[in-house]
Amino acid sequence: MDRHLSAVKADPWLAQRIIAAERGEKPVRSKLSASMILVIALVIVTATGALAATLGAWGIIDFAGRFSGAYIPPKYEDCIKPENVSAETEHITCTIRESYYDGTILRVTSDVMPKEKVLLLGQGVPLDLPAAAHLPDFEQEDMTLAEAAQALYENRIAEVILNPVNGADSSGVCLINSDGSVTLYEEYSFGSDLPDRDVTFRLAYRPVTAGEKDTQYDPDRLESVDFPMSFHAVETKTFVCETPLDFPSAGVQVIGVSLTVTPVEIRVLIDYTVTDEALFAAQKDSLWFEFVDPESTAAEAWEQRVSGGLNGTAMTTVRSGIQGRAGAFYRLRDAIGLDALGSEYTLRAYNAEAGTRYESVTFTVKEAE
Repeated sequence: MDRHLSAVKADPWLAQRIIAAERGEKPVRSKLSASMILVIALVIVTATGALAATLGAWGIIDFAGRFSGAYIPPKYEDCIKPENVSAETEHITCTIRESYYDGTILRVTSDVMPKEKVLLLGQGVPLDLPAAAHLPDFEQEDMTLAEAAQALYENRIAEVILNPVNGADSSGVCLINSDGSVTLYEEYSFGSDLPDRDVTFRLAYRPVTAGEKDTQYDPDRLESVDFPMSFHAVETKTFVCETPLDFPSAGVQVIGVSLTVTPVEIRVLIDYTVTDEALFAAQKDSLWFEFVDPESTAAEAWEQRVSGGLNGTAMTTVRSGIQGRAGAFYRLRDAIGLDALGSEYTLRAYNAEAGTRYESVTFTVKEAE
């Protein structure tokens, strides 16, 4: 299978996992700064041949799991809810095909079909990208997407956007299909945990014109429609470690770890504070934490990690205090595979950019009250 990938402006963990898996690279994670929250990340995946004919069957686990190399638990299908909810504007019809909701994370896949001949793209795709790398069966190596739209679509281009009206941290993937439709995978992370959540989605169709310097949008031609959906969370259990974990070489102390066990992954929250400003500054905003197998004999440090979860919205944000100063409070979100489930875990600090590993600390957890 020939999958061509390119990340746009944002650089989320989901996009990194997909790109790294495609290139056969070692998994390297980087942090998202607070300024990048609430930005939609997009990866275009173009497929050819037999794959293109079956893209409509791709679902949540294909996008968030198999394609990114995460651990896939048995019987995962039991927690994926089939949906058949459609909405349309004058120029497109969108059908949400399936969903997964665990109280905080909502994942959906949807198919978007144009009603007229137009090049549909996900939000924020640069039009100067090479068309041959992103359009199925397109072989003009010297053409950009903008030039291909001029030649094949009478210069008709439009972005498709699907987001909750009330906002959420999000990441996504857009597959361009050979029939002109697109398949969207979106993952939304909400700031609160709710067993039942009513979400109003906004489907938007935004015509695009390739300008000499910048992409041009015509606000008078924007089409959008809002439609409600309701989601009931799968069963989860949360385990916590409240014992401080010291990482003196990195200049931080972990003050709390929360592990939420879901049917498909273990969602992780790690809260930490700065204890040594100079050592923390030396991390150059690349400090991360990884769960490792203390009994692993793997030669490469990155191979000692436990398997990853499906979560695509991993990020670090400053919650209080002056960034980088002693006492500043940070929160990291991540996910690990269900095959790592246990009562004892080992956490290691490392610098994602330099690849430098620091202390490993083993801790136990108890079920949250």
